[in-house]
Amino acid sequence: MRRVKPEWRRAAFVAYLVFLVTLGSGYFVNLGSERAPQYLKDHWWAGLIIISVLIALPLAWQARENTRNDRRSAAVRRQMVRKIEAETRALLDRMMANVPRIQLYAHIRPGGMQSTSEGRCEDLSEVRPIVPQRVDQLFDDIGRAMLLSGKGGSGKRVFLADLCAGLCRRFRDELSPDVPVLVSLSGKNPRTPFEVWLRDAIVAAYPGISPRAARECIDDRALILLVDGLDDITEFDNRVRVLRELEDFLKKGLCAIAVSCRSDAVRGLTIPSAIGYRVEVKSPDVETAKQYLASLKSPAADAVAAVPPTDTAWWSLIGTPLLLGIIAQISALAPDAKLVSEGNAKSRRRYILSRYVDVVVGRHKGGHVEYSPQDARRWLSWLAAWMKRHGQSEFYVDRIPASWIADVTDVVSLRERPSIWAPTIYAVLLSAVVAGMFGGDWEALMTATAYGLPMLLLTKRHIGRFHRDASQPIRLVWRMYGRWLVPFVSALPFIFVAVYVVNDALGLGQSTMDLLLVTLTGGTILAPIALVEVLAPQGMSNDVGLPSGARIRRNQRNAWLTAFGVCLPLVVLIAITRSLRVGDLALGFWGTLPLVVILPYCGWLVGGGVAMMQYRALFKVLAQTGRGPADYVRFLAWAQDRLILQTNGSGVRFPHREVRDFLAQSWRDGRQSGQSK
Repeated sequence: MRRVKPEWRRAAFVAYLVFLVTLGSGYFVNLGSERAPQYLKDHWWAGLIIISVLIALPLAWQARENTRNDRRSAAVRRQMVRKIEAETRALLDRMMANVPRIQLYAHIRPGGMQSTSEGRCEDLSEVRPIVPQRVDQLFDDIGRAMLLSGKGGSGKRVFLADLCAGLCRRFRDELSPDVPVLVSLSGKNPRTPFEVWLRDAIVAAYPGISPRAARECIDDRALILLVDGLDDITEFDNRVRVLRELEDFLKKGLCAIAVSCRSDAVRGLTIPSAIGYRVEVKSPDVETAKQYLASLKSPAADAVAAVPPTDTAWWSLIGTPLLLGIIAQISALAPDAKLVSEGNAKSRRRYILSRYVDVVVGRHKGGHVEYSPQDARRWLSWLAAWMKRHGQSEFYVDRIPASWIADVTDVVSLRERPSIWAPTIYAVLLSAVVAGMFGGDWEALMTATAYGLPMLLLTKRHIGRFHRDASQPIRLVWRMYGRWLVPFVSALPFIFVAVYVVNDALGLGQSTMDLLLVTLTGGTILAPIALVEVLAPQGMSNDVGLPSGARIRRNQRNAWLTAFGVCLPLVVLIAITRSLRVGDLALGFWGTLPLVVILPYCGWLVGGGVAMMQYRALFKVLAQTGRGPADYVRFLAWAQDRLILQTNGSGVRFPHREVRDFLAQSWRDGRQSGQSK
């Protein structure tokens, strides 16, 4: 597993070896010529040694580099597997939510990967119980390439997570050199090349893995690819395109693979030829479901189990691991809840899901923030409808696409939100009031206000360059390009003190001090302008372990730090240098009073205040229209704490698509009911 060298390095290395071989051949051929000097003929062995050393040195260096690269790759992949295993264990804990497992069975059929016209498998050759600790052995037995199918809610994602955990355990035990990764096709852009998407999906699913490490694993095919969410791609043509890209990817280099999809969504698809087995997860039968419900030892579960087996519609409804798991969670949180209802299968399913949402949202876990169950359910319903409308199973509050924002408010007006002229008016009014009260210097005030105008114009230009594009998500500031200028600006007070001390110690005279003060004053005044012009916002990719909303909080901190940690001290320094230069402390104060408002405000905008105002406006519209609270990030954390939302990297998702679709339908039903009234 060696790293691929750049083409120019490989070409240069080959050219060097060819040159040395040609030189050595010419040297020994010409030794027999009469024109060759006698000392070369007498010391031919010296030339042989030199040429041999020149050839051996780069070969030895290359062998050493290969060894170092192999060791480095092995160390990087060990770190990757540790992160993947930790994330997978956390994922299993979230999905199971302390709910006991139910015994499931896998029907395995070799070959014949094309679906029949009815979308069913024919003549399944083998049935095996699914043992979570041994799914990796099943994967090995069928050639480490399979299509995993089953009904919605049959436990396919849990199967893949168990498989990923088992493969991580094998890697730790040095039984396999390949890195298992579990990625979801949900939200894949059809225009994104498969390998680029795969790299980004690995980085997004496992915070802490760098794009470079993911890229090397993909290039070396040193990975076991576990792909979920093929059925989350709503358009059939896009599903076909993804499978064609997967086929091309496997033709370039084989790797172990498992693809998960609902049985009804496989119909009409051409599965990659490298996949030789189909494994279908079967729902438990009535007796198994009854035994599972009895093991819960809850009145709610006992009432469900008491429904007679002749009610086939009922047992067909709840006979999936998803519904049984939901019943188990309700039984644990509300043992006396009523779960059995009358009606058709659709209304019964909706009743159980409604009870589940009510129980999960309505429970109290303490803390400083509590939302009413009615509000929380309405907000979750909107979020589910928002996600379903755009065909996504994950929501990233830090990177809300512009197309999503357009569903809530006008994107263009949202981007025009920050006003840069308001602080000028406030600064002038404040200065006028203070000057009128204390008899200030009006000329110095107007000079300072005039100096603030270039700052405002440059800030407006900065906002137009980086924050006005209505086709992009709201641009958060994680750090700044050009931030090397900040330490220099922060060092100006120390430079001033040093200049003052040195001048006093050496007795350089007042003229030298005046020259130094003029220079330092000019640099101090130009520093904010340089900051606004040089700094550029830089986002943060998901290769660092960050929870949902962390980028918004970091952006807010950067804004206030720039305002009060950089710009406000600069205003104080400008006041001090002006006072010392003119010899009048009051004149220096009046000459910088308007800047107390203008400079920190401009720094706040550049450091992240623009994104803060845009997000605040967006959340305010959500709150005004009943779609969410004003503090939306805190609400998402509240929902995660109650397990109605689950974390996935820096995004959140509902526990299952069934829950998301139910809540989305609830939003549509509530909206239609409101319109009819």
